[in-house]
Amino acid sequence: MTNREVRILFINPGRGIYDMPPLGVCYLSSYLKKHGKHRYKILLADEYAGHNAVKVAKAFEPDIIGFSSATAQYYRATQLVAKIRDFSNTPFVIGGLQPTALPEQIIKEGFFDIAVISEGERSFTRLVDTLADSDFALKPDTLKDVPGIAFKNGDEALVTEPPSFIDDLDTIPFPDRSLLDLKHYLRRNAAIRGMITRNTTIMTSRGCPFRCIYCLSVHRRELRKHSPEYVIEEMEHLLKNYDLEGLCIIDDTFIFDQKRASKIAEMMLERGIARRLTWPCYGRANIVSKCDDSFINLLTKAGMAQMEFGFESASNRVLQFLKGKSVTANDNLATLDRLDRLGVRALATFLTGVPTETAEESAMTVDFIRQNFNRLAYFEILYLVPYPGTAVWEMYKMNEILSPDIWRNFKIGLNKKFPIDSEFVRNIDYDAADRAVHEVMSMMARKQKLSYNLRFLLDRMRIAPLDTIKKLAGHLLSR
Repeated sequence: MTNREVRILFINPGRGIYDMPPLGVCYLSSYLKKHGKHRYKILLADEYAGHNAVKVAKAFEPDIIGFSSATAQYYRATQLVAKIRDFSNTPFVIGGLQPTALPEQIIKEGFFDIAVISEGERSFTRLVDTLADSDFALKPDTLKDVPGIAFKNGDEALVTEPPSFIDDLDTIPFPDRSLLDLKHYLRRNAAIRGMITRNTTIMTSRGCPFRCIYCLSVHRRELRKHSPEYVIEEMEHLLKNYDLEGLCIIDDTFIFDQKRASKIAEMMLERGIARRLTWPCYGRANIVSKCDDSFINLLTKAGMAQMEFGFESASNRVLQFLKGKSVTANDNLATLDRLDRLGVRALATFLTGVPTETAEESAMTVDFIRQNFNRLAYFEILYLVPYPGTAVWEMYKMNEILSPDIWRNFKIGLNKKFPIDSEFVRNIDYDAADRAVHEVMSMMARKQKLSYNLRFLLDRMRIAPLDTIKKLAGHLLSR
């Protein structure tokens, strides 16, 4: 390690309502501090926590500014870059889902100097040290040797060789949560949907083996997992350092390896973690509908309060379009039957505004929710959105209408119709989709306690007030 101090500012641009800690930059920080060759002073300006990113950048005077950006955050990120460039010539780097999907497009748009593609720990560490060694000058001859990035080389966007994935996830240190504004993220909140708890997030695996056409995983399809011992050690670390009531396991596929999930649950019971934490996890209907009761009972005994599912549709045809042949409407129903019998809360998300979905199929989904109203602890319905890098994006040739202005139309969780004229939109019955959304929202408002609905609404008002007011007004006027 050298004596040189490298000052890095991460920015988490606010855009939407899913208010969870940005673990991605926390992993980058911990990995850099462990494997980088310099000393690093790292700061996070987090708009979700109410930070003024422009003021922080001006006061901190960083050597490198790194943005973490999903597609719905990208437009806000470009706004911040434009303001910060007025007083800073530091390299601007972006990582996350958006640059992973469209690295060349991001560089050509000109807001960012460098894009980090896919899993970022190794690439970002190599990039930071390369920039530091060149006094933070953007030199194509040195940048081209850094795997997993894109940058401007003359008039072209150059993408380097793909990064190697970290096979042994246990070699990655715990995410550097010291970056987080804990006053904000440890407040009692609705991150565990349907409940108000003081919680944080944990990721026990990366990747997903399934092929849903609307989903993009920055970690690609290879499923890699932390060992149960690593997971338990991180849980104990969190309990020791934070006053937690809940823990959100945010893996897409926590229950995919039932033997591993069972081992984690058994260790949570042995170590006393189960007595102290309530936790949800994501499920998958074709797994839960066919597993043994003993597996679900073990998870429940270990503190699992609820399972969350993407049921998506009550139409087998629409389900097959979205998810392939792996899940059926009968799987969704059988999953509810099992969880209801075992006393486990079930949460479900549905989609409408799906290309080729008929009014009858949209109504089938609403009827499914109505018929299972008492068995669903929480539910919501969203318009399908074509995100870059997904199969649905490619299917409807969204690259043909790309422009820097398109990104303002992507918003996390605000459940809006996609307003761009395209082949995708022309294949959607939005009248039927609108009816489905309004009916399901009305049912959901009746489902939850008034105290939860108010907290849910306040969280959205704080982050996206104008959009929330418009949405609420539209809902009230439609009744």
